[in-house]
Amino acid sequence: MLAKGVVEVIAGSRDINQLSPWLSEDLYLRLRDRAALASAQRGQRGERPSRPSFELASVKYQSPQDGVVESVVLLRGVTRVRAVTVRLEGYNGRWRAVNLSVL
Repeated sequence: MLAKGVVEVIAGSRDINQLSPWLSEDLYLRLRDRAALASAQRGQRGERPSRPSFELASVKYQSPQDGVVESVVLLRGVTRVRAVTVRLEGYNGRWRAVNLSVL
C-alpha cells in the first residue's frame, strides 16, 4: 500500500498528507519536494496528473535487526515496472518509513 501510495503522490493523483502517518518527518519533506518537482515538470510539458495503474508484482523483505524491515516492492504497470525500496523502523509501537527510493 505504501509503495503504490508513494508512486501516486509523485504522479500527482494522491495527496501526500494521506501517507504522513507512515512516513518519518525527513522522508515526508523529501517526498513532498519530489512531488512538487514532478508537478512542475508536468506543468512545463502541459500534462495533467493521472492515476497510475499498477498491480503488485512481488515483495521481498528482510529484517536486518530487531525493529527494522527492509523491502523491495515491484509494481507492474501497463508500460513499465517500478521498483520501490522501503526501510521501515518501529516507532512508538508502529512502523514508519524512514527511507524510500522509487526506481
